[in-house]
Amino acid sequence: SELLADQLKETNGMMMEAKRMGQAAALGNAGVSIHDAQIASAQADVHLRLMMAVRNKAVDVYKESMSMQV
Repeated sequence: SELLADQLKETNGMMMEAKRMGQAAALGNAGVSIHDAQIASAQADVHLRLMMAVRNKAVDVYKESMSMQV
């Protein structure tokens, strides 16, 4: 569970950084290109999708184990 919590924090951090980079690129801040902001956004999206897939699999396993007869 600690690993999952760490991954959630990392995903949130990636999303916040992508948002910051997107805003900086839109404002024309030096050192932040739209290309870099798009890459950061895509990486955060992939990470979020992976976390959702892991969550969905855990829910499926839980539901399956609850439906087993003892």
